[in-house]
Amino acid sequence: MMNTHSNTGDCGGAPSSALGPAVSSLLSTMSGMTTGLLFALLHRVAMRRIERFSDRRLNDIGFERDWDSSVIHRVRSSAPRGLTP
Repeated sequence: MMNTHSNTGDCGGAPSSALGPAVSSLLSTMSGMTTGLLFALLHRVAMRRIERFSDRRLNDIGFERDWDSSVIHRVRSSAPRGLTP
């Protein structure tokens, strides 16, 4: 007796419409969570790289050091340039 695959077509997963609305919703939610985690990881990697910059370079790109040496985004004043008190 020979064991062969009866379906010689695509061996991939079932299409999402065949999975039902609950599974499709779950897959969509998991995809969104994965994307959020990826962006959080990329943000953390970028901030670790920026933390090593000098204070002057941080100021040039719009960041500054807080009192505890953490890097924060500099808040610009609403006054036009040159008119700050």
